Amino acid sequence: MGRNLLLNIADHGFSTAGYDKDLSKVEALRRESKERDVRGAAGITEIIALLRQPRAMVNGEPCVTWLGPGSAGHFVKMVHNGIEYGVMQLIAETYWTGANSNSGIA
Repeated sequence: MGRNLLLNIADHGFSTAGYDKDLSKVEALRRESKERDVRGAAGITEIIALLRQPRAMVNGEPCVTWLGPGSAGHFVKMVHNGIEYGVMQLIAETYWTGANSNSGIA
């Protein structure tokens, strides 16, 4: 589930929800959340009910567009992967810089 991640996100003012097949982990999340806006779900239908549907809007219009009849999904996935790998590289380089400097960051 990533209980510590959920609690950390909640500490920064965001509401979160988590699900795990192991009910003891769900109960631990509920106990540890205290006054934070964190919800633990005991089942798939419960976690789905806790999540908002994504509805990003810009100027009153949905953030979608038609990319063509063939292989558009592959293009979108390629762009997504490029962004994701770039972010992972940035995290790795930031950690390396901190670990190999005298700043005491890492």
